[in-house]
Amino acid sequence: MEQINNKQFIRNLPKVELHIHLEGAIPVKALWSLVVKYGGNKNINSLEDLHDKFKYKDFSHFIETWVWKNQFLREYEDFTFIAKEVAGDLKEQNIKYVEMFYTPADHFSKNIELKN
Repeated sequence: MEQINNKQFIRNLPKVELHIHLEGAIPVKALWSLVVKYGGNKNINSLEDLHDKFKYKDFSHFIETWVWKNQFLREYEDFTFIAKEVAGDLKEQNIKYVEMFYTPADHFSKNIELKN
């Protein structure tokens, strides 16, 4: 009998996400693309630095990071890009059902032009 790697076993299980925020589920590589697109941050010079930013120290740091990363969602295309990336990430995790939300109020003041 083959021994199955625990991580792979869990990855292969069918799963659901009953409460997930689009902005909170951005894969780090996708966020890195947006950081590069918009000129980044003096403290984030690599994908490794970005990974480190998501090692939360406390709830205040989590909120600070949430607000920080949302500054890179500036255009309609940024939302379609992250939606595609998040969907691909969920598919790789064998997520079969998702109830996903986003927080329009976080982006209201940016005057993002909606496309029809």
